[in-house]
This record gives sequence, structure tokens and C-alpha cells, in this order.
Amino acid sequence: MICSKAVIIGSVKYGDNSSIITLFTREAGMVSFMCRRKLHLLPMSIVEVCFENRHNKHIQYFKDIKLITPFTGLAEHPYKMTIVMFLAEVLRYALREEKESADVFDYIEKEMSWLDVAENEFSSFHITFLTNILKFLGYNPEFDTSITKEPRLMNHNERNHHTEILMDYYRQHLPSFPAIKSLEVLKGIFS
Repeated sequence: MICSKAVIIGSVKYGDNSSIITLFTREAGMVSFMCRRKLHLLPMSIVEVCFENRHNKHIQYFKDIKLITPFTGLAEHPYKMTIVMFLAEVLRYALREEKESADVFDYIEKEMSWLDVAENEFSSFHITFLTNILKFLGYNPEFDTSITKEPRLMNHNERNHHTEILMDYYRQHLPSFPAIKSLEVLKGIFS
């Protein structure tokens, strides 16, 4: 039995009464679970999940799941929720091969906690966050100096340009990394 902290990456409806939720767990990396009840948990929420890890199964069943850290500041702020949805979509693909990565999980938990309470200067949060995730994955991107200024000092166009460059980097370096659907919504905020 594994009991682990986890971050909710996303969920997909499965049939009439079920869904498949994807969690990035501190102890086992990315794990998908069949859920036969409604869970009203936002992406990037921190939960504790207990489950039998059946290595030969792609979808697991959890014994228990409970919310640990309710991010009320994220839920109440539309700009923050846009960032969260974008990050969850990117992490779904960027971390799908990661196993037992406590450092990555701890980083995500710490940064989401910061974003939850941040009152300003979070418009470029996703740029710093995704650049640092690359470092955990073993990449050390070196970007042109024209776009590496302090992220919080970027204007709308610079932020969008840098985000596009980051997404290109992810597509070039991570296998089967798709176009991110929520990118256009993210680019429309903070104008």
C-alpha cells in the first residue's frame, strides 16, 4: 500500500458516473486512477492518496483520497486559474515518464502555495515555473539574452514570446509533447 502526497493534474469523464483522474504523486510519479464518485478538486490541488500500486495496470484504484491543501486563492482568481489550467496541461505531458520524484513534487507544492497567496507580480509565474521544471528533468535551457530579463518585468508581448519559446523547447526535447490547447487562453490574459 502506498500513501503519498500528490498534485492533481487533471481528470477526464469516463462513462456516466466515473472519471479518470491523473495525479503526480511524490512516491510513484504520474499515476492515473479510476474514480467512481464525484470529486470536486481543482487541478494542481494537493491531496493525499492511498492505493495498491499494481505495476501491470495503467489505471489504478485508490483506497482513499483527501484534500490536504485547499488553494482558495487560486480558485477565486480567474487569472491564477488560467495559469493553473495551463500548467496542469503542460505537466500532464512533461512529467508522464517521471517516477518517484520527490524533488519535483516538493517544488510544485511550494510554488503552488506561493501562487495561491500571491497578490501581485504573478503574471510571469508560469515562465519561471516551467523553466525550473526543465532543470528537474535534466535540461538546462540557455535562451537568447533578449528574452531572459527578469520575468516579473516582462510586458504582455515579451511574456507571450517567451512562453512560445518555452513551448517550442518542450516540444523539441520531450518525446510526443503536443501543442498545448490552453496556451491561447493564457496568452490572452494580463494584456
